[in-house]
Amino acid sequence: ATGIEQVRMTVPWKNQPSGLLWLDNAHLLAGDFNDGFIVQRDGSASWSVGRTMPGYWTGMRSIGTDRVVVCALGGQLVERDVRTGDRGRTYDGMSDMARAAAISPDGALLAAVGTDRRLHIFDTQTGDQLLGIMGHAPGRMVTDVIFCADGSRVLTIDNAGGLLDWDTREHRPATTARRPA
Repeated sequence: ATGIEQVRMTVPWKNQPSGLLWLDNAHLLAGDFNDGFIVQRDGSASWSVGRTMPGYWTGMRSIGTDRVVVCALGGQLVERDVRTGDRGRTYDGMSDMARAAAISPDGALLAAVGTDRRLHIFDTQTGDQLLGIMGHAPGRMVTDVIFCADGSRVLTIDNAGGLLDWDTREHRPATTARRPA
């Protein structure tokens, strides 16, 4: 890896690009707050924009082979079909802009963070919010979230480098609840 720009895509961005996700080895999903774009690799190392899908496509995370969850300005998280762009389940409960989301390894939980400084945990089967808890210091924005390998904990980080470790075992749907050892 050289870190040297290989290509500058001529994507018709309406806003700042803020989402990128591999679909397979030859296709990416790129997005902004207005549109999603399928970006494909040509026979060479060149990339080009294929299909455009309307709607916000930021903070994307895969939830299965054909679906992603995306973050929205109004605090919603929305499942979208990557083939059609159609909206699916909506996760409500954040009071401000959603910035990042993560799916637990077993697919049962969706964790989300944003400008409201809270960790939000949702049940992916029902869409219900199981937890919305404050933890980061005032004046900070939580910028990312990730589950640990066994799904028992979530880590969040804020724009000042504050890293918090959250135990999710008590906030799992009853059908997938894990009992502490």
